[in-house]
This record gives sequence, C-alpha cells and structure tokens, in this order.
Amino acid sequence: MVQHHGYFQYPHLKLLIVLLRVWVRFSSADKIRRDKALAPPDVEHERIKIPSREPGRYILADLYYPPGFRASSPLFPRPPILVN
Repeated sequence: MVQHHGYFQYPHLKLLIVLLRVWVRFSSADKIRRDKALAPPDVEHERIKIPSREPGRYILADLYYPPGFRASSPLFPRPPILVN
C-alpha cells in the first residue's frame, strides 16, 4: 500500500523537531555546568584558553586548585594538572 504524504509534512516535522530541541535545551540549562555545582566552594577555579593548531582558535579549559592554594606563595610548587 502506497502512502501519500501531504505537502506540509516536512515543514510540520521540521517545526516539531525545532521546538523539541529548544525545549530540551532550555529545560536542561542547569545540567550544562554541573561541574561548578560539584566543586566545593573553597576550591579556586580559573578558566584558561589553550591555543589550538588553527590560528585564532582556542580550547577552553577549567583549572581547579586545591583548597588553601595560593599562587603567589613560594612555599608551594605548582600543583599537577590532570587533563581528560
């Protein structure tokens, strides 16, 4: 049996998908930066830009320092960095 699709089926489905994507995007806005919620409040956070191979592009990275760490103190060496 051959199904005949209407002329407005594509725009109808396209609109439905766009609305679904917008709804998912705004309903899960609090889950996007979940890493900030998991870090304790006494942990210092710094966002850095790592240069990419392509000119003018960067990779954003978040550095988390241990509690009580002072960058200006000569007694503490730089902490190791874990990159995933």
